[in-house]
This record gives sequence, C-alpha cells and structure tokens, in this order.
Amino acid sequence: MHFDQFIETFSVRYQLDLHLKQFMKDNLQRVKTTPNQVLLHAGEVPNRIYFLAEGLVRGYYTDKANGIQVTSWFCHWPDLLGNIQHFILRKRLEETIHTPVASILYFLPEDVVYALLQNSANLGSLYNKFLRAYLSLIHKRNYCRDALRNEEKMWRFEEIMPGLIHSLNQNHVASYLGMSRGRLNRLLRTK
Repeated sequence: MHFDQFIETFSVRYQLDLHLKQFMKDNLQRVKTTPNQVLLHAGEVPNRIYFLAEGLVRGYYTDKANGIQVTSWFCHWPDLLGNIQHFILRKRLEETIHTPVASILYFLPEDVVYALLQNSANLGSLYNKFLRAYLSLIHKRNYCRDALRNEEKMWRFEEIMPGLIHSLNQNHVASYLGMSRGRLNRLLRTK
C-alpha cells in the first residue's frame, strides 16, 4: 500500500483531525520486513508503536514444558498491531512478535510519541480510538478460539481472515486454533 493511501485510510479509520493527520504524515516511518523476521522479542519493552500496512504479523510464546511455539494471535490490515498499553505503560512483552510473510509496517518512534503526548489536545481521543481498535482485535481473536467445535474454529478463522488459512504455516494456524496440525489438515481436506 502506498504511503498516501495508507495515511488516508488510517485517517478515516481513526477520524484524525488535520493536525493529527499531518503529524502522522510527517512522523511515521516505514519498515519492510522479510518472512519470519522478528519485530520484538518476549521480555522487551516496545519503543515503537507499529501499524500494519501490508502482510501479516503473528504473536507467539514458547511453551517451555513442551518446547513448542504457541500462536496467540495474528494481525492483518486493517487491524492495529499490538497493545498500545505495553508502550505507554513501559510494560515488557509476554510474546515474541514476528512477520510470517514479507510485510510493510509504519511506526512512530518513542520520542515522537512522547512529543505527540505533550503537544496534542486530541491525543486522549486518539488513544481511546487505539484502545477500542485493540479491544476489537481481542474480540476477533476470542470469537475464533471460543468456538466449541474444531470445525467452527476453522470456519471462524476463515471468516475473520479470508483466504489466509492456506497461505500460512499450518503449525501456526493449528496452535492458534488449539488443535493439532493433523486435525487441521483433515478439516481442510473435508471442506
């Protein structure tokens, strides 16, 4: 997605006034990732607020008892990436965040966010919009994983992330849905 298109879509989605829109336009920085690139490791305190423009981002933690990665979330456009509260509260991440596919993200560095905090009368409103977007993302995640049957979990995943189930690492999808890879593959074959 081209930067101007991203800014326009972002501005509409978060109802930015002209001042905030210009601030974002002047201060957002772009990063292009490779497949399986780690953005943040578990235990780190985020020093940037990321926004996903293209691609996909995955959060996971390592189940130390079994030594396996457990996918806790996926994020794709137009979802806000991650919990803004980790950044604001200087809270350490519980999960590693990486891009399973090549992705384009925009971010605001720490010093820019704090400048925005000091200079914007509308920041409280923007912060609330980001929190609402994050709560919406949590709702999507729970909607998918709270299904009672494995088939329903898979259908819900396809509903909220159309077309992605076949292009993602099946181990990641299976762990996100709380089933074995074999079970997921059997469900996909019978679909």
